[in-house]
Amino acid sequence: MRMRLRRDIGAAVGLATALAIGITAAPGVARAACAPSPSLSPYGFTGTVVRLGADPRQAFVQKDDGTQVEVDGGSFGPGAGASGEDYTFVLGGRYQIEPENSRPPFLVNDCTATTLLAMTSVPPSPSVSPSTPVSAPVSAPAAAPASAQLTVFPTSSAHPDYLSIAVFVVIFLLLLGFAYAVRVLRRRLHRA
Repeated sequence: MRMRLRRDIGAAVGLATALAIGITAAPGVARAACAPSPSLSPYGFTGTVVRLGADPRQAFVQKDDGTQVEVDGGSFGPGAGASGEDYTFVLGGRYQIEPENSRPPFLVNDCTATTLLAMTSVPPSPSVSPSTPVSAPVSAPAAAPASAQLTVFPTSSAHPDYLSIAVFVVIFLLLLGFAYAVRVLRRRLHRA
């Protein structure tokens, strides 16, 4: 009798573990486990994205002092997929960059305090050669005043994904109930 109970509990725990791994490995469900209020970097600066790289995770930012630096929001290149911690940039976005390191390329991710402050039009960069294709400038909507500021809220990946957690709990409880029902049914069949 104890052996069956151990086997039933082991099966329920195994199913719950497999379910947990399946839910967290599903694309779009896994989220970065970030601190609710990321700390500011000692290397932080503000600047405007004047050009994007091969991927929106790579930005070339003109700092307020006029220098242009590369900021990487995640790993990219051939075969590099997106992760839950990647940070994507918008052309013309004015950002408060809070990098993890002190030298270019500056590294940021969704767990750093990097924040979009406002949208601006992008003047052509003097350091870009004429043979290099430049993306079209982004301008503010016509109805918005020129001094409009964009209010930025923390991304959803900085907070727990409550819907996924609720789905996991419900499925876990259903599996646990199913295992219990099977155990009760086996007892009744065994007694008869």
